[in-house]
Amino acid sequence: MSQYVDLGLLVREPLIFKSPNGKEEYTIPGELNTEFVLKMTKYYKDVTKIDNDEEAFKKMKQLVLDILSLDKSKNIDMKHIEDNFSDFRVMRAVIEHTMKHIQSISEDENLKFPKSSGKKTKTNTKAKAK
Repeated sequence: MSQYVDLGLLVREPLIFKSPNGKEEYTIPGELNTEFVLKMTKYYKDVTKIDNDEEAFKKMKQLVLDILSLDKSKNIDMKHIEDNFSDFRVMRAVIEHTMKHIQSISEDENLKFPKSSGKKTKTNTKAKAK
C-alpha cells in the first residue's frame, strides 16, 4: 500500500504588512526558504549585539529590505526603505513580526516528528561474512 504525504499542509498563510502611509501592502509568503530563515536569524542576533546605534540602524534597514523584498510583486530598494520605513518603531515591528512568522512556521503542528521512546535498541554493527 502506498503512503500519501500531502505537502500542501505545510504551506502557511502569508504575512501582510500595510505601509505606514496605508497605501501599500507587502505580502510575505507563508513558505520561506531555509537560506532566508538562517540569514534572518543571524541578522537578528547580530542587531541585538551591536552597541553602535548608527550601525544597528543600518543593519535594521537591510533586514527590512530583505524582508519586504520577499514580496515579488514589488520592486523594493534601499531608497524605498529609507523613504517609507525609516521610523525605528516601524522597522522594529516589521522585523519582530517576521521573526514571529518564522517561529510560527517552525512550530507548525504538521511539522512535528514523533518523539523517541527513549529506549535503546540493539543494533548489529558487525557485518556478516560470507
